Amino acid sequence: MRGERFSDSARPLSHARDTTRDRQQPVQADLTILCTTDLHMHLLSYDYLADRAADIPSLARLAPLIRRLRSGTVNSVLLDCGDFLQGGPMGELFGGVGDPRDAYEPHPMLAAMQALGYDAVALGNHEFDFGLPMVERLLRDSPFPVLSCNLVRHRGGNPMRDQTLAQPYALLDRRLTASDGSAQDIRIGVLGLAPPETVQWERARLEGRIEARAMDEAARAWVPELRARGADIVIVLAHAGPATPAETRTVLNLAATPGIDALCLGHVHGVFPAPQFANLPGADIGRGTLGGTPAVMAGYGGSHLGTITLNLRRQGAGWEVAGRSAWLIPADEGSDGTGAPQPERAARGCTVQRSAASAHARTLDHIRTAIGVTSMPVDSFFASLGDSTAQRLVGAALRHWMRHLKSGGPPKVVPVLASVPAFRAGGNAGPDSYTDIPTGALHMRHLHDLYPFPNLLTALRLTGAEVLDWLERTASHYARIAPDTEAALLAEDVPPWTLDAMIGLDYAFDLSRPPRYRLDGTPCGVGAGRVVRARINGRPLDPEAVVIVVTSAHRAAGGGVFRHWPVARQLPCPPTLGREALIDYVAATGRIVIPPVHAPRLIGPTGARLLFDTAPAAARHLCHIAPYRPEVVTTTPDGYLRLRLHLPSDRPREGLGSLQNFA
Repeated sequence: MRGERFSDSARPLSHARDTTRDRQQPVQADLTILCTTDLHMHLLSYDYLADRAADIPSLARLAPLIRRLRSGTVNSVLLDCGDFLQGGPMGELFGGVGDPRDAYEPHPMLAAMQALGYDAVALGNHEFDFGLPMVERLLRDSPFPVLSCNLVRHRGGNPMRDQTLAQPYALLDRRLTASDGSAQDIRIGVLGLAPPETVQWERARLEGRIEARAMDEAARAWVPELRARGADIVIVLAHAGPATPAETRTVLNLAATPGIDALCLGHVHGVFPAPQFANLPGADIGRGTLGGTPAVMAGYGGSHLGTITLNLRRQGAGWEVAGRSAWLIPADEGSDGTGAPQPERAARGCTVQRSAASAHARTLDHIRTAIGVTSMPVDSFFASLGDSTAQRLVGAALRHWMRHLKSGGPPKVVPVLASVPAFRAGGNAGPDSYTDIPTGALHMRHLHDLYPFPNLLTALRLTGAEVLDWLERTASHYARIAPDTEAALLAEDVPPWTLDAMIGLDYAFDLSRPPRYRLDGTPCGVGAGRVVRARINGRPLDPEAVVIVVTSAHRAAGGGVFRHWPVARQLPCPPTLGREALIDYVAATGRIVIPPVHAPRLIGPTGARLLFDTAPAAARHLCHIAPYRPEVVTTTPDGYLRLRLHLPSDRPREGLGSLQNFA
């Protein structure tokens, strides 16, 4: 059964054209497409993890720019490319995490988008983080069309025979004001595409309920359908961006698909057009096009507004695109130069602030709930070096959860490890994106900081060799370094969340050795590997031994560059969120005590030095990485503290007993 089609006009799909369409002289009009992406519930410029107003992107900060452009542009549409519902404590609160009753309150993001006049939005992968019922509620309650043509309930023989979950597309009937002042009808087709990997990443929530098609396959089928149903132009909202080779191929294939007039991208939290894509095949950074198709990718959290202008010309019955251009506008363009909105602009942004006021108050009550006490600071300043006190605390909680399952958990003789990503450790998120919890009371906001995603937990039954392979994938992100040389710690643009620490296992990475995997997770050769001295409780890890690894369902399904584990390798576990396990652990433990991380995870040849960027606040905690003999080099232009680290050679490490036995 094919899904319902959407037209926001009362006119029938075979709408009558104005008689002016029969003029012999061509008619010209411009259409401006405004696009956001990856808002991730950044409604207000408020840092809920720090519980303070902050100079950060948000839809409220972007709102004055949207209103100014819409009021100053005769013909425009406002669209979004997905991942707008999930993000931070407010996103989880209104996604029903913790108390399902909250999911049935009016959703603040939908209210804000309605207030700004969004015309259509596409589903992203993170809309499914709260389960299929939440997505179905979104589709039912949204005041504007929510689109996805390639995530479907059941696949048919071809895309046109799929039983769709959401509306595949919207047909927006609009009346343009032409350059001669006349009113002209146009039908705008908008198609939504989500990452097909969503079904794999959210396997625990979606398996057997949702299927997927490749984006480019779906687009090739649906774009002609839009044209057949009278679309004069077609805009594609694709929750994808040029990052990995596979993602780049998808984007370029979409740009080359006949019949697509404009492409709005997202998912990878990057920006396009931008200089870093100057060498991308078919990219014209000056014009903002990919293969001649105008394209924008508007960053993250409301940092930018994507803008595409189509110069339209009609002679006779149909419109054609005579010219095109695309560019990005930063959210604070027109500010006073300090990043703070001008008073007049801020006043116009109050529409979003008013719509979110009640949700903001509810969220503050939630994050200020007291949970427990920590006897020492907890931070992630040095997570990129192999692990951190933040990862060790989360790892302790996950191992505790596994050992105390009501079903009995694994036998005590089977080692239990926990794989914990560096959730908040800088990267593209900036120098403020680190965990920094002081000694004293732990509140709910701190647990959101430690485990920021609503991931379900799972436990994998692996061999010691498979655990080592897991770590080799993490090790591939670090530079290879020769004796008496200096190099940057990480390869360019490595996201911290791909840097897993295996808590409960003692090991190190030897950076003098070549990696076994490339950055995209594909094998690049054979060799001894970078993981050395892998031990559990002082004994070498047996490659054939059975080991239980607790991780997120997302990671077990192949999230990042990691292996996709079949369901047969997972232990039966009750559905539990990572943060729920953390809350239970803090409650059971009472006062948290975490040994400092003195033993280095990274070793190398004699005289090897690494340049490592971290938060400026890390300067207070350099004693925790004393074996690296850290030296402060500078503060980078983007605000990071740059350290020079001297890699220890392969020698016995001190202090391992207290560390490896933690939890």
